[in-house]
Amino acid sequence: MKNKKLLILLSGGVIILLAFMVLIMAQFNSNKSKKPSSDPLVDNKGEQAVPFQPEFLTPEEKQSFNIPNDFKAQAIKRGDNGEVMVYKLIRSDSDVVDPAKIGPISPRSK
Repeated sequence: MKNKKLLILLSGGVIILLAFMVLIMAQFNSNKSKKPSSDPLVDNKGEQAVPFQPEFLTPEEKQSFNIPNDFKAQAIKRGDNGEVMVYKLIRSDSDVVDPAKIGPISPRSK
C-alpha cells in the first residue's frame, strides 16, 4: 500500500516536472524566433524590406524657410498636399534619420 502511494506521488511529480520543462522550452523557442534579422533588407517578419531613401528639401523649399542654399535639410514630414511640415538640418551623414523610426515627441501625438 505504501509502495503504491509512493509510486503514484513520484510519477505525478515526474509528469509535472516534464510539463514544466516543455513550457520552458516552448518559451525559449518563442523568444528565439522573435530575434530581429541582421539583414537590413529583411524585416522581422522575413519579408523583403524597402530600403530607406532620405528626402531632402529643394532649393525653393529652403528659400521658403529662410535656409541658406548651401545647407542640407531633410524633409521629415510632409502634409497632404506635399508641403514640408517638419524638417531637420543635416550637418553630417549621421544626422540623417528614418522618419518611420522616430517616435512621438509629445505624449499627445501618440
